[in-house]
Amino acid sequence: MATLSINVAGDGVARMIAAANILSNRVPDAARRALNHTGDKAKTQVKRAISQQIKAPQSAIAKYSRIHGKRASYGGLHYEIVCRGGPIPLKHFKAYQTKAGVSAAPWGNRKVYKSAFMPMN
Repeated sequence: MATLSINVAGDGVARMIAAANILSNRVPDAARRALNHTGDKAKTQVKRAISQQIKAPQSAIAKYSRIHGKRASYGGLHYEIVCRGGPIPLKHFKAYQTKAGVSAAPWGNRKVYKSAFMPMN
């Protein structure tokens, strides 16, 4: 019968265990930063998608709505995109004055809003 004997000399194993402990403490920080980075990119894509869906410029979306990300913190690893908005003026939908009212194209469909008018700026 053969006998296997291993002798470990030096502090290499202790240093490896210490390094593993340090890395295990940093994993949640790295995961949180990665989640926030990816969540911010997703928030940008949401802004672009909303802009394309309603056919309004992104600047109008930013001005008349609130799109913000609830970022991951030390309390938990979750990222939430919240969007709240109000009415966007017709001038952001390629509007122009006609005799019948104002013609504008929200959501990509041109429509005449009777009895409406565009203020002179």
